[in-house]
Amino acid sequence: WWHECLLGCALMLAVVSGPYIVDAIEGQIFYLMCSYYAAYLITLFVVFGAYVRGLKGCSYRAFVPMALISAALSFCTGMQSLRQTAIMVLPMGIYELARWLPRLPEVAKTLRTLYVYQNTRPLKAVMFRKLEREKGTLLALTVFVSNLLGYGLVKLIDPRSVTIYGEVRGQTALERQENLQTAVRGLQSVTGLKYLNTEGWNGFVGAFCLILLGIVVVAVVLRHRERSRSEGTFVYLDLCLLSLLSVFLISVVTDVALRSIYFFVWYPLAAIAGVAVFRLMKRRGRPVFLTALVVLMAVNLNVSYGECAADALGEAVPPEAEVAQWAVDHGYTIIYGEWNAVTKVAAWSDGQLTAGAWAWTDKLFRPLDYINPLDIYSEADNAKAVHLLLPESRDVSLLHAQMHEVDMHPKAHFIRGETEYMLYTSDSQLMEFTPRYVPNDSKHGTLSP
Repeated sequence: WWHECLLGCALMLAVVSGPYIVDAIEGQIFYLMCSYYAAYLITLFVVFGAYVRGLKGCSYRAFVPMALISAALSFCTGMQSLRQTAIMVLPMGIYELARWLPRLPEVAKTLRTLYVYQNTRPLKAVMFRKLEREKGTLLALTVFVSNLLGYGLVKLIDPRSVTIYGEVRGQTALERQENLQTAVRGLQSVTGLKYLNTEGWNGFVGAFCLILLGIVVVAVVLRHRERSRSEGTFVYLDLCLLSLLSVFLISVVTDVALRSIYFFVWYPLAAIAGVAVFRLMKRRGRPVFLTALVVLMAVNLNVSYGECAADALGEAVPPEAEVAQWAVDHGYTIIYGEWNAVTKVAAWSDGQLTAGAWAWTDKLFRPLDYINPLDIYSEADNAKAVHLLLPESRDVSLLHAQMHEVDMHPKAHFIRGETEYMLYTSDSQLMEFTPRYVPNDSKHGTLSP
């Protein structure tokens, strides 16, 4: 079994691929594992594992602890948002519905028998034993109820928060068309298929991801032919496929804001599919399949991670580190600017700089109202702040300041290769922060301490 585990782990690592992975959307898997998103992934692994074991009829001694942990995690992720409902709970519900629909005549007959002979003790014992064999269904119901209870509790408490995943409401035909295009682009990004028809090593990454997609398709085909030989593996495969489909459809037909990372189930799906194909191959074909995958994974990992590792191990100091050192040396504690730039500078300052960032060039000086500090945009804060401007937005930024009758003063200019940063200060506060969440002051207090 150990070689199957190694193959699955290697595949899940290799499927997270993209040229210079640090700046690629696919690299979010690492961000995923060091943020609150990890709660979704851990919960999914725990619940799906308990569910499959419940379907296979494990003992109560093993099942009850798993069920309690699954219920607790589902309750907590339900408190966070409806994401876990789309990623995990809804797919389990669809799978249970598919399991029970063909058995409805049998269920109806059993219920009629129980009604007629309801006072018969032996019949009750038989019914209890039948119910015992449906641990998977019991777990699915427990997870469903726990998840909704968590979501309902947060709605009841109404804590101070900003919702970034949108609302569960219907969409017009035009909105659904736009959502469909966004969802397709999200899948292309996470799967790496967006690199197809590109030149150089980018094309290799796309080809490798296409091979992984082919392995998934083969596993789905084999699922119908060889299901009894690897039942648990194919249940995982079905659940992961349903999870991707659930996120895709919800993001198309509702106002739930899609982020590519919500398709993270693609990573375990590719690994499970590879293990399933490996198990069902003939003994002679396994070494060939394994060797081919190892060679492709080695090249792909070098393309995706090699340059990142070389840069990390190199002695060259990135321009963001120089900007951070300059700002700290000159007494600044806040840096405003574009998200991809100022967050890196703040990281290199080792906590001595706080970043207030905007994300799009058409929203200059309007910081994101989430994943951003809320109380660094006063006039007093501006006296301790420096603006980081990029060449493509410098003229527009200075024009914006001029229109607001605010003078900006150049302080430093950094050019390192293709990277160029310009640092400015302003006489008055230019950041226009309007939080999306307006709190009830009598209940929550003010946003700033």
